[in-house]
Amino acid sequence: ALNVVPATGELICDLRANSLAAIETAMASIPVEIAGAELHAEALRLWPGMQATEATAPLLGRASELLGEPVVAHGRGGASDASHIATSVPCTVDGLGPRGGDAHHPDEFLLVESLRPRAAVALAVAAAALGLEGI
Repeated sequence: ALNVVPATGELICDLRANSLAAIETAMASIPVEIAGAELHAEALRLWPGMQATEATAPLLGRASELLGEPVVAHGRGGASDASHIATSVPCTVDGLGPRGGDAHHPDEFLLVESLRPRAAVALAVAAAALGLEGI
């Protein structure tokens, strides 16, 4: 309704960082009160960022040889299923899907021209992991 001050409100934020400590620092910085309004911050889930660059270097090096072009690791703040297993499975590779934008949004899209090269990268990584001599 117009011109009505609600008794309560809710704000949901998606925090991503390279470490859980960074998220905990951000959460701890939220005050418990602002101008008489009480704030209750809670983490609904914590998804750590993957720190697998060093562990995947040999695999991606071999995949680069098979593909004939560099396959380069990039760090990311995590929110994928791979982020969860990366703490237990050191050689975890993520981000092999097609290029696009607006992920998890009604306007999400993928770039069709990225399908073939991204599939080639995924196949090279799989072949390297299986110890194959070619793809």
